[in-house]
Amino acid sequence: MSIPVKETAFKWIEDHKKRVIEVSDTIWEYAELGLIEYKSATLAGRHPPWSSAQLRGLLAAQVTAG
Repeated sequence: MSIPVKETAFKWIEDHKKRVIEVSDTIWEYAELGLIEYKSATLAGRHPPWSSAQLRGLLAAQVTAG
């Protein structure tokens, strides 16, 4: 039985709540202008849970399983 994508996303956020808040707060403190978010992008890229390849893989697995 597959878990819907939305539930998977909510569970992932809950499981990583502390780190999500830390990264979110840091990005907020950078206060970069939209489309010029270089420090924010670098920060997100350094933390594997936020790597786009991993998130795409997680979502693709859920979509194809469903």
